[in-house]
Amino acid sequence: MTKRKAVTIGLSVLALGIAVATATALKLEVLDRPGGQQIGTWQGPVEVLAVEEEWAKVRMLGWVPKAQVAPTAPEGVRLEGSPGGGIWVSRVRIRKDFLGDAQITGWVTNATGRGFEMLMLEAVLVDSSGAVIDAVPVLISYISEGASKGFAAETAVPFEQVAEVMFQFSSAL
Repeated sequence: MTKRKAVTIGLSVLALGIAVATATALKLEVLDRPGGQQIGTWQGPVEVLAVEEEWAKVRMLGWVPKAQVAPTAPEGVRLEGSPGGGIWVSRVRIRKDFLGDAQITGWVTNATGRGFEMLMLEAVLVDSSGAVIDAVPVLISYISEGASKGFAAETAVPFEQVAEVMFQFSSAL
């Protein structure tokens, strides 16, 4: 039986070696810029993205009904830096191949507003300590607007070493 692994589809933050902190706040006044106008309040976990002097840029971490914010968005995670409505990755699995190495499978959806001859992503493999082990290219040949395609990426990394996989958008032609 294949051992289940935790899979995180995320941004390139870890791959770039940038530390990102997560904190839970009592109740925050959210401003549009440092010292600017209040645009709302938030109570719950936040992710610290940047710090400038006495100010921290945060991303609120929570869930809302899809219909309220993205009724037509596909399932999955939108890759940061992808054009238009985005390239989305979903149903990602890490499996052991017949050699004992990690194989990454999943689906990619093109919601950018145009088709591509070639879509290039990168799967970043991470160990249980959070260290990047390897980065593997994922190439998707012709994908039209709105289409979803399955993918499989072979690695030379032993299955047992991989705790997570994150995806980065590379380019599209």
